[in-house]
Amino acid sequence: MTSGAVPIFSFKDEIKVFLGAGLLKDTMMKFLSQKNSRFMTSLVFMVVAGFFMSSAYASAPGLVKVTSHNSFGATVSKLESAVSQNGLVILKKFNLQNMLNMVGVHAQKGMTFEIFHPRFGKTIYSNNPVGFLAVPLRVLVLQQGSSVNIYYQKPSVVLNPFGLSSLANQLDPLIANIVNETAK
Repeated sequence: MTSGAVPIFSFKDEIKVFLGAGLLKDTMMKFLSQKNSRFMTSLVFMVVAGFFMSSAYASAPGLVKVTSHNSFGATVSKLESAVSQNGLVILKKFNLQNMLNMVGVHAQKGMTFEIFHPRFGKTIYSNNPVGFLAVPLRVLVLQQGSSVNIYYQKPSVVLNPFGLSSLANQLDPLIANIVNETAK
């Protein structure tokens, strides 16, 4: 992993498996049937609440977060420049704040970038055309309080399921480099 990149992990999926297997329910019922049910009820509630409060959402596999040392506007400009300097193309930009304002949500600044290059499309087409579902790659820049964070999903995570590991191995360091250059 490149310096500055922080993978995001969550226990929420494990909790869903635990709940789905009925293990939590059986454990709670066992504790509640004991004489100290008030104490045990409180204890079980605190444990379960702790699991759910430890993460607000389940993160996507391979999700990477890098905190920018720049303002939102400077981060966006640096990302645009880094994409071009690394031989990729910005295919589309989505201004999330403007889109959310259209439906009455007052959000902080956010911009999603779809990036790729047609030369990689040749590899996808010749190996597995269904792999076009995984591209273009997306980078998200979000103003979160006083911080500006850059998020992306590792290309290997989105491309490997389509048998495109060779391409993914080329793109993982390229995208990491783009994001890390942007964050400086």
